[in-house]
Amino acid sequence: MIITVELNPIIHETYFVENFQLEKDNIIIEQTIEIQSAGVHAAKTIKILQGEPVVHGFLGELNGRYIKNELDRNKIKTSFVWIAAHTQVNTTIVDKTHTQVTNLVNQGIDIQQKEEMYLIKKIHQEMPNGRVMILGNNTPKGLSAAFYQDLIVEGKKQNIKSVLAAEEQQLLYGLEAIPYAVKLNEKQLQQLNIHGETIEQWLPQLQQWIYKGIHYIALDLGERGAYLLSKNKSCYIEPPPLRFSYNPLASHAFLGALAVGIERKYEQEKIAKLSLASSLSFMQQTQDQPMKKSDIDSIFKKVKVREIR
Repeated sequence: MIITVELNPIIHETYFVENFQLEKDNIIIEQTIEIQSAGVHAAKTIKILQGEPVVHGFLGELNGRYIKNELDRNKIKTSFVWIAAHTQVNTTIVDKTHTQVTNLVNQGIDIQQKEEMYLIKKIHQEMPNGRVMILGNNTPKGLSAAFYQDLIVEGKKQNIKSVLAAEEQQLLYGLEAIPYAVKLNEKQLQQLNIHGETIEQWLPQLQQWIYKGIHYIALDLGERGAYLLSKNKSCYIEPPPLRFSYNPLASHAFLGALAVGIERKYEQEKIAKLSLASSLSFMQQTQDQPMKKSDIDSIFKKVKVREIR
């Protein structure tokens, strides 16, 4: 089982209008709703790859019910802590006439200490059933800076391999606990004060964490491919010459597949190919045609892995 920790799932609503005007009624001509959550999309990918995820985190009120129902519909196990607050909803208004975009960003939930302690207790109780634990990004206000660090330490005691994909303080504190694997993007490289434009500049700075005991570092570059580093080798995963529409949520599919590869003890090259193939498959999906395992298998055969000396 793969324990997926999703502390602050977000619903994103997009409304398309024509000739948007303030202080007037604007008719919505089209709308979309999606869950923007590393843990949710990672869990869906794990399920598609025939793994068994269980999602832990905080949910609140009616918006939280929407997320819970979506996971139930996908037959994904959950163990949320319900709080007296509204799960975060961000809204985008797109004016198609003038090609203008307006974003309304919700401040998100605020966690109390007793709620944090209750979630920690539930995750600890789940650990004997798990082999890998995903620690996603987007943490809510009020949460202890060392929340993920503490989970990584406790996970090690119970032989759980933690995959850290956090940001800012949770990333910095989490790294100090030396998780089994870390998934990064270019934004997180900057948060770690790792600068440069090429892998030749990033690699020496990333390898310092490998030498400290992190088994894998995955650098996800979206449609440009990815890198998977370990103590023994560094691999570049090259995408096939197909057209992909970049979607930042594809990074969450990458994370889910990375956890599956680690749980199944795949060799490094296979983990790398599976992670990127899942990410690229997510980019190709549409509302009418969600990602399927056959899509991942197809791209997996076309992805190439090149070892970097």
